[in-house]
Amino acid sequence: MRIHYSLTSPYARKVRIFAALTGEPGIDWVRSKPLETPHLRRVNPLGKIPALESDTITLFDSALICDYLDERHCARGGESLFHRGLADYFAVQKNHYLANGMLDAAVAHVMDRRRPDAQASAFWLARWHESITESLKITAVNALGHSEAMHIGGISMACALGYLAFRLPEYDVAALNPELADWYASIVQQPWFIATIPYDA
Repeated sequence: MRIHYSLTSPYARKVRIFAALTGEPGIDWVRSKPLETPHLRRVNPLGKIPALESDTITLFDSALICDYLDERHCARGGESLFHRGLADYFAVQKNHYLANGMLDAAVAHVMDRRRPDAQASAFWLARWHESITESLKITAVNALGHSEAMHIGGISMACALGYLAFRLPEYDVAALNPELADWYASIVQQPWFIATIPYDA
């Protein structure tokens, strides 16, 4: 199994953390540049990462790849990190998709700010800012799990907060949601989080 990733993609980071926590064996991690790696286009026609390929299947989008890894983990006798069949399944998925939406807004925010000033959109920057701040405010920590029992919702939120710290440090999580900041402080010390810290190579 090969998974295309980059050192800075928060979506790829989610998959890397998920694979580490489920102990997925035999992954060949392939560093690829989105939209620039020719082979990546054959795996994911959108040219984006993460993307997974094996002898039997190709998959893209972090949520789908994690879903696939979770199924394999359960088949090996592990407990689902998606909390399939559990009472809190939808609470976990709510935080999963809230964090994904926050990441979408944050990545778009970063990309738009890199455009020349004449092309940047003040309207969309304001909309993305509001999406991020409101998401941070309403995140319920009691549905995120904890460092010793992570699930897909907590993994995704940790990656979203990590991306904000990396690319948009002006967001003061502690001021917007002190409990979330305390939760994140316990996550950043975990080996799987430290091993996937993004950096510009």
